[in-house]
Amino acid sequence: MWTMIFTLDRLEEAFQVMAMMPAATRPKAYGSAWPSVVQEKIPLVVLAEMSESGELATREGEQNRVRLPPTSAQVSRMEQASRWPFEYLRDQPELAKAISLRAMWSAMRVDIRRRCQRRGIDHDEFNRQWQEGLKIITEQLIARRVPVS
Repeated sequence: MWTMIFTLDRLEEAFQVMAMMPAATRPKAYGSAWPSVVQEKIPLVVLAEMSESGELATREGEQNRVRLPPTSAQVSRMEQASRWPFEYLRDQPELAKAISLRAMWSAMRVDIRRRCQRRGIDHDEFNRQWQEGLKIITEQLIARRVPVS
């Protein structure tokens, strides 16, 4: 049976699986077969904020771990769950955006309140929106008898 918590877990899992997917590559010319390391440049102000909140240590730990590709079952669940905000919240894009941001930020293990402040989003309104969106998605999954897999 679908519950709001189980639905949110599946949405968060979808974003975690998306992060595990291999990056698109194209044929290489001459050179090493090893992929080049790509690191984005982060402004010092953001690095200082991340250091204070503990996000920097988490990010560095993520960069240094071995990444395993997702299983086919995980990819199937990701494809299914990533469509839900678009299908069930088609007429309410602000709710779809809120639940997608909430699931993504939770999967990234970042401070949601701080992310809201950075984007100029009212945190209380954001919480109301993603919870309402989650409720609608869960009700639609139950009504349409989507199997829990």
